[in-house]
Amino acid sequence: MTKTLRAALPGLMAAGTLLAASLAHAQYAWIDEKGVRHYSDRPPPATVPAAKVLKAPGKRADEAPPGETQPPQAGPKADAAPTLADREADYRKRAQERAKQEEKAAADAAKAKAKAQSCDNARRYKAMLDSGIRVVDTGADGERRYLGDDERARRAAEVDAILADCR
Repeated sequence: MTKTLRAALPGLMAAGTLLAASLAHAQYAWIDEKGVRHYSDRPPPATVPAAKVLKAPGKRADEAPPGETQPPQAGPKADAAPTLADREADYRKRAQERAKQEEKAAADAAKAKAKAQSCDNARRYKAMLDSGIRVVDTGADGERRYLGDDERARRAAEVDAILADCR
């Protein structure tokens, strides 16, 4: 080899490398008929319509094919992820709703427990009234008096009304 060829060889190799690198950048992207996205350094098959080719050398990725218009882009807020403050506000709102639900559930459970206790007391009182034993009642003045048959029947009817709600 001559000295000039040896001196030019590194420059030729660098030029060849740059040429090969520029060819490697020729990338294609398209969507096939099954909806699968493909990436290649070779052009898509001829069966792929031009509208399905997403990227080709000389065509920008965000460029619409001829005859088609781009869909309007949503604002930056629509695509952006919620901020930390938004997420915190959502968390606090969910926590308040959960606390209200738990409070309501606790109140309902307490109400159900009180009703069950009331029904149990009414069943016991009804059993006592129906047993035929003498029942003593203490009046407002502190005097004890025995219930007569009429009073017993009236109280049994009242207890039956309470027990009708318990079923």
